[in-house]
Amino acid sequence: MKLQVSDYYAYLQIKLGIAEEIYKNTVTQSYALKKNDEHLLKKLLNDRQKCIERLDAIGCASDIFRNIKKDVETEKLEQSIQYLSNEITRINHMNVEQAEELKGKIGNSIAHITCGRKAIQNGYFRKIPSQYGYFIDRKIGKSYRV
Repeated sequence: MKLQVSDYYAYLQIKLGIAEEIYKNTVTQSYALKKNDEHLLKKLLNDRQKCIERLDAIGCASDIFRNIKKDVETEKLEQSIQYLSNEITRINHMNVEQAEELKGKIGNSIAHITCGRKAIQNGYFRKIPSQYGYFIDRKIGKSYRV
């Protein structure tokens, strides 16, 4: 089977469409991180994984088109895909930084909750040992029950 430039062009258009979906998803992830919307972020991450799996499935076909002569249109599509890939990487790095900051804030909140719980359990309601036990008066030297 002889492959044509039109086949390669169609392949690149499919690849560009999936790359655009991943780009839009990555931008929306930035929005979800800014709004601290964990449910939206979880949905977006699942959708992104599906897009990446689709891209990986068609990525195997790139070896088939290795020897195809490229024209101006296919070069433009390849450049568009490369540009989107670079933008996705850049935005993804920013998202990771935002996620780390959010993780730190959540960690601090958990630490404050844990500290407050320990203070309530151990500090405010602490039973004093001498309250129901024996008290020894050292000056007089007698012991008596309280």
